[in-house]
Amino acid sequence: MIVLDVNVLAYLQSFGLLAKLRDVFRLVGGGHVSWQVYMQVKRSGSLGDRLEEWIAEELAKLHNFKTTDPEGRMVGKILKSKHAGLVRKDVADVQCVALARALRETGPATVFTCEGGLQKLCARYHIASVDLFDVLSLLVCEGIVDATEIDRKLQPWKKTGAGNGKPPDFAESFESTFHARYSSEGCERIARLFSLQETAGRYPGNPSWA
Repeated sequence: MIVLDVNVLAYLQSFGLLAKLRDVFRLVGGGHVSWQVYMQVKRSGSLGDRLEEWIAEELAKLHNFKTTDPEGRMVGKILKSKHAGLVRKDVADVQCVALARALRETGPATVFTCEGGLQKLCARYHIASVDLFDVLSLLVCEGIVDATEIDRKLQPWKKTGAGNGKPPDFAESFESTFHARYSSEGCERIARLFSLQETAGRYPGNPSWA
């Protein structure tokens, strides 16, 4: 299961890959969205429409918990902690962590975010997180998108100071970053990162470039 933060849909859209998130949902057992994230995405118009479409198709689930619910109490606890400063006490970000903690009771749950502060907050509460490069790597390893196409779409990341979800370890190209980040394990490490079923032997052989 994967929990979405506020900005990941916009980043995927900027690379023309928003529709591929549907494939990611199916691979990881569904997407999950907190109410604050949902409301912020709704303000963006077309992104909100796409998110509502996925919710209607039951590819993603919307969670609107109360302050008295376990998730709501967890949000309050985090906001009162010194760690809340990592995300400037942003309620949407804190809800991502609380939701992922609750989902772990039924299976592996990971927060999808490109924001360094939220990644650090996840780590503080022992929640796994993945960024945009991890998700793109999953799509390539599963054969949904070609590595050459991804590298072409990532041209904006090759500029100094580029935004759009660029990770700090991006190194010149998709392939070079893939090697540096996942080493010789390649796609097998991706499978474990997303807690995919049948991780061992899922990929008989890594792609020729991996």
